[in-house]
Amino acid sequence: MNSSDVIAVCSVFIAVLALLTTIWQAYLSRKHNMLSARPCVEIYGQLLTSSPISIKLTNEGFGPAIINKITLIRGKDKVVVGSENDLRFLLSDLYHPNPEFNFHYFVAQDNHVLGAGKELELVKFPGTDIDKLHYENVIRILTDFEIEYQCLYGKKYTVKWSKSARS
Repeated sequence: MNSSDVIAVCSVFIAVLALLTTIWQAYLSRKHNMLSARPCVEIYGQLLTSSPISIKLTNEGFGPAIINKITLIRGKDKVVVGSENDLRFLLSDLYHPNPEFNFHYFVAQDNHVLGAGKELELVKFPGTDIDKLHYENVIRILTDFEIEYQCLYGKKYTVKWSKSARS
């Protein structure tokens, strides 16, 4: 091998090392970006008698959460909330003659985005801070919630809320 062959082999070797280093750096960069943009969704239940019962969804992470599915669970029954009619499962046993005590709710459309630091009220029951019987009825029929969401990179997560675990 003459000197020009040695120089050529060394050049190829250095180019391959540079390529491997670039690939490794791109991998580490993507991994860091995934952690930096990761959502952290939590479900909070306000069950005190001093204010209306409500269930809220908050994103305490650094990136947006894409809500894929909201599921209501009562016993062995599960209902995926896709329309207003699906909430009848939650409230089939609840009626109050005062129209001001009607519940407020949120039905997520496909791939609803919850931004970082944002809050979303899933359901609220006005009047539970005023009417003790209404409060007891709402607590009795309140179901468990399961939220499936994903990050911008497509990684899926699930968070659950149960009144029995919080009470």
